[in-house]
Amino acid sequence: MRSRAAALAGSALFLIVAPGIVAGYLPWLISSWRFDHDFGFSSWPVVAGAGLLLAGVAGLLESFARFAWQGLGTPAPFAPTKQLIVSGL
Repeated sequence: MRSRAAALAGSALFLIVAPGIVAGYLPWLISSWRFDHDFGFSSWPVVAGAGLLLAGVAGLLESFARFAWQGLGTPAPFAPTKQLIVSGL
């Protein structure tokens, strides 16, 4: 990838294709997102699961953005970053 805009577009496309299919479309095919009150009368497991889901999505989006913004590439093997930068360790 040569430019930051191309890297952001490539990361967005890869985000839709890879995690979008594996974590979104395939589970929808299996469950159609129906839960049928599996947790009885308590709603805390649903709230806890939603919180964990939001934390995971935030981390995923941040890492994809970092690949494009700092590495000028994508997490996809066919368009790797120019340089991996390890910070905060």
